[in-house]
Amino acid sequence: MINSLNGTLVTSFTLGDLEASPTMSYDGNTLYVGNVNGDYYAINLNTLTQKWWFPLGAGFPLKGFVWEDWNTPGRLYFSTGGNMVWCIQDNGGSASSVWTTAVTAPSTPLPLETLLYVGSSDGKVHQFRLSDGV
Repeated sequence: MINSLNGTLVTSFTLGDLEASPTMSYDGNTLYVGNVNGDYYAINLNTLTQKWWFPLGAGFPLKGFVWEDWNTPGRLYFSTGGNMVWCIQDNGGSASSVWTTAVTAPSTPLPLETLLYVGSSDGKVHQFRLSDGV
């Protein structure tokens, strides 16, 4: 993390290779970051400390960026390599899996009201319920 006023280093974390965009929570208190090894992290932006680490597993690098649910704070939606779309819940000091759904080469998902839309290399846009991924 760099001070945007003078370019000095504020703090740093050893998180591995990052190829997807970090995403800030809607309340501005958390930064979500996923690495190419399938590790997912939450950084507390107030204390500049790691809140939690959630291992997605080898072969599941984060793609694009993460969406947080407007109606359920800490409910996160994202796509990974390994043909998966995920929903996890930020519980504060830890994260838990809510659901996962297989989609061939999924795009970054888009949540709208009660549905999630995901493009795929199969030429289709897939629609899922936010509640259970069906």
